[in-house]
Amino acid sequence: MSLEEIKRGDDAKQLLENYLFKGAFKAVEDGIVQSMKQSAMGDEKTHNRFVIALQLLSQIERSLITHIETGRMAAIQANNETMGQKLKRVVNG
Repeated sequence: MSLEEIKRGDDAKQLLENYLFKGAFKAVEDGIVQSMKQSAMGDEKTHNRFVIALQLLSQIERSLITHIETGRMAAIQANNETMGQKLKRVVNG
């Protein structure tokens, strides 16, 4: 785990919490769903494309969440290493 992972996690969190990103993400998702509802019932090809678009949108979100979780774990590990170093100094005098 590295400082780069911590930074990526922080950046991903800021992005997911950004109101413009949230709005854009929701607008795209709503647009896909609305288009899906308006497409012809028997048009399986179009429906499949909309499903793939929704799945891709979900994968983007999951990827960002993975970066957040990895960053948190890296921060915890870095903090534990720092505390371990402090304990060694205290014990070793």
